Amino acid sequence: MAEKFNDIASQADTLATYGILKTISTEEALEALEKSVTLAEQAGYHGIALRAYHNLAAVTGSQEGGREASRKYFKMAALLGRKRGVATEEHYSLSGAVGFARAAGDLDEAEEYLLRMDELAKMMADPKPAAFVNNGHRAALWFMRGKWEDGVALIRECYQEARQQEDWNSLSEVLGDLVTALFELDLYGQLEDNSEIEDLISEQIDLLNNGIGDPIRPYLQMAILKARQIRIPEAKTALEIADQTVVGKVTPWRDSYIGHAEAQVAYAEGHYGEAVNILERVIAYYARLGARWS
Repeated sequence: MAEKFNDIASQADTLATYGILKTISTEEALEALEKSVTLAEQAGYHGIALRAYHNLAAVTGSQEGGREASRKYFKMAALLGRKRGVATEEHYSLSGAVGFARAAGDLDEAEEYLLRMDELAKMMADPKPAAFVNNGHRAALWFMRGKWEDGVALIRECYQEARQQEDWNSLSEVLGDLVTALFELDLYGQLEDNSEIEDLISEQIDLLNNGIGDPIRPYLQMAILKARQIRIPEAKTALEIADQTVVGKVTPWRDSYIGHAEAQVAYAEGHYGEAVNILERVIAYYARLGARWS
């Protein structure tokens, strides 16, 4: 109808929303979002173009070889937010850009984004939500720089803040990040006792049972933990639950996160050749995706 009446704003706005529907194919989503960007930019509707770029970045980033394009789209969205003088919009898109920069191993670039995000937080009427997001990225960057103790300490601060604010969605995300960090310390012999990890994963699962959080991450983490503890039946049970969450869905999980957990279970069972084969498949997938750090 908008096209019939040559209503460019409604066309672009509708396509920006249509492109993130879960019921359409990736190809159809990308086509809709690219058209939305073109229409909005040509007509000077920067707010709509920003949303379309942001959504385009999100869809593109989940595709093989799409990480660099995704980072570019997030940067375009952030630039439009800056032109519009809306700190929350610029911050939201830079948060996406910094995540992809970290995944690519471009830590200096990620830190530049984070400095700007700190500036933007100070411009907001309520800087606390943005500052919380910034600290999550900062903790990850510190950890990737090898500042393990500082990174874990900051993630713990985020964890306590989310609990105090009863922000359960953020709590679920932070719990997963904290477990990932502790797994890394455990892997390199820097953790005396990994019993805390199980408590944190169980807390994630409790949130999940209340409809909060990622339906696959905590069970994969539990599978990895049980594999490291050589509790194979429990590891396999957790892996089966995680596996069931992606049945019938075409997602990156199969070749990345699930594969990583499967490799650890195979290793724990002494099936070293199988573990190597799985990890080689995962590495090849990450290479195609452009997630070098992973």
